[in-house]
Amino acid sequence: MTNYYEILEVSQKASQEVIRAVYKVLLHRYNVEHDSEDQGEIQKLHNLNLAYDVLSDPDRREVYDHELNEAKSALNEIARTHNSDELETGTVTKLSKANSNQVSNSSSILSRLKWNKWGWITSILVVVIVLISMVQPNPEQALRGQLAVKSQAEREKIELEAELKKTEADKQKTDPAENKTK
Repeated sequence: MTNYYEILEVSQKASQEVIRAVYKVLLHRYNVEHDSEDQGEIQKLHNLNLAYDVLSDPDRREVYDHELNEAKSALNEIARTHNSDELETGTVTKLSKANSNQVSNSSSILSRLKWNKWGWITSILVVVIVLISMVQPNPEQALRGQLAVKSQAEREKIELEAELKKTEADKQKTDPAENKTK
């Protein structure tokens, strides 16, 4: 069974945002480094896209995770039930290598990427885009805030007009008294 997590170089616990960001970085790296028509390279790109398609869809990812865990359990069970030295040493060695490869593959992608100028720029842009997408305001909430500000401004305008009328009325009351004393 193909391990899509190894293809995307992420752990099985990676979030959707991490998977999306890593996919974009790997896709960019692939497009920059591999412009050939080699069938092996085309297959690698196909596997990268397939892995992203499965892992980016929560329902498909859940089914895939279940199948992957069953396959791992079956391999472990086979290793435990067979007592022959040849099978035990061969299978257990292969399983331990596979497990150590999985651990090393799930380690930080930063340690595995070849960082050049474009790699850094791309990774920084991906991080900025993810952060911006997290900070975007809710349009409905923004509209409510604008309406609240407008209604508050209208109330203050009405209060100021009322104070101005009151001040003018008080002034008119005091003006005739001043005119009489002169």
